[in-house]
Amino acid sequence: MSLDYPVALQPALCHDHPYMRSLSSLPILRLPLALVLITAGACTAKPGGDSDDGLPHIRIQTPAPGATIPTCLDMVVEVDNFDIVPPADHPENVDGQGHWHMQINEKPLLIPCEDLQCRFSLDGFDDGPISVVAVLADNTYVVLNDESGAPIADSAEYTLAGDGFLCD
Repeated sequence: MSLDYPVALQPALCHDHPYMRSLSSLPILRLPLALVLITAGACTAKPGGDSDDGLPHIRIQTPAPGATIPTCLDMVVEVDNFDIVPPADHPENVDGQGHWHMQINEKPLLIPCEDLQCRFSLDGFDDGPISVVAVLADNTYVVLNDESGAPIADSAEYTLAGDGFLCD
């Protein structure tokens, strides 16, 4: 069973809280627990948080950090102040729009994700700890950097438990 929460609510789901990570197999309990944790002040925003600074930001929403993930991974991100568009439909660079890429264990993958949800295969990676980075890129596939020169990105650590199923 999978529940899709509205994008506006997803940042409040306390993905990094240990109690939330332990409920990854019971999604029906995640929203009530998140509301309790938020009310109690036990949750803090992920780095970058909801931003009103006018700059682009990207945050991995699902799967929750620390989760065990399958070979065919569906990842959902949240993006602020940036429009995600299909690179094939928008070959010219336009400020404030582009797509996002994945890095797996520090290996850049040229998988242009043109929606907030992206499916990709981890076939060929060994089971065990795996690091995933979601990074914003412009329409010409150039990684976007923040004011300090660092890539505009978010990362999460997972455990890969390859199930042998390849993505459609």
